[in-house]
Amino acid sequence: MFRIIPLLRPIALFLGLCFPVAAAAEDVVRIGGTGGALRAVETVAASYRAQAADTRIVILPSLGSAGGIRAVADGKIDIALSGRPLTAEESAKGLVEYPLGTTVWGFATSAKALRDFSSGEIADVYSGKIRSWPDGTPMRLVLRPKSEFLSIIVGEAFPGAGQAMDLMRRRPEVPVAGTDQENAALALGNPGSFVAMTLAQALSEQLALRFVAVDGRRPDIESLRSSAYPLRVAFYLIVGPARAPPTAAFVAYLATPEGQASLASVGIQSGK
Repeated sequence: MFRIIPLLRPIALFLGLCFPVAAAAEDVVRIGGTGGALRAVETVAASYRAQAADTRIVILPSLGSAGGIRAVADGKIDIALSGRPLTAEESAKGLVEYPLGTTVWGFATSAKALRDFSSGEIADVYSGKIRSWPDGTPMRLVLRPKSEFLSIIVGEAFPGAGQAMDLMRRRPEVPVAGTDQENAALALGNPGSFVAMTLAQALSEQLALRFVAVDGRRPDIESLRSSAYPLRVAFYLIVGPARAPPTAAFVAYLATPEGQASLASVGIQSGK
C-alpha cells in the first residue's frame, strides 16, 4: 500500500549537472497541487530565497494533485505537488515525477475531550455508530471527495471505512471538503470535528487541532521517524519535459541538507 521512496540526493546531482543554478533577475517558479504539501514547500522556499535572491517562488492556492498535474502539462505552472505518482497516461505526456518525501497521517479534531480509538472503531465513527466525545460533544465528521487520496487510503487502511464514507456523503448535513485547506477550516470551525489529515499540513499551517491515537499511536514527529508507524503517504514533485533552469535549481535544493531539514521540520521526511 505504501511506497518506500529513495533519497533525493541523486536527483540533486543530476539536475545540478544538467542545469545551471544561477537564475536571471526575478525568475519565477510557480508551484501548485495538493494542499497537504503547499505550506511545507513554502517553508523551504523561504530558506531557498536566502541563497537565490533572484528567484521568486510563487505558491498557488490548492489545485489538488490531479489539478496540479494538469497545470504542469498545460505549461501553466512549473512544479506540481502530488499525493500520488503519475499515471501511465500522464507520464506519456513527458511529465516526470521525483519523490519529495513522506509524511504520516491520522485523524485530527477540535474536540477538547479526546478519546483513543482502536483500528476497528474507525469504520464505526464514519458510519455514525460512535457519535460523541467523552464530554458529550457531538462528533462532527468532515469528509473528502471519494477520489481524493486521503479518502482512498483511509478506506484501504480501515476495513469498512470506505463504504461508511460513501453512505455518509449522501447526507446533506455532512460537509465534503473540496481542498485540504477547506478540510482544515471546517475542522477548526466545527466543535467536535473529526477529519483525516496529514501531519505535514497540521505542522506547516500551525493548525490548532489535535490528533487522536489509533491503536495507541498518533501521528507526530516521533512517529514520522519510526518505521513502525504504518499510516504514511508519499508526496511527489511533478515537472514538465521542458523545465527551466530556475525550476531545476529549486528541485535540486530540496535534496540538499538544508532543504531536507526544512521539510523535516514541518513533517515531511525523505527516504521513508
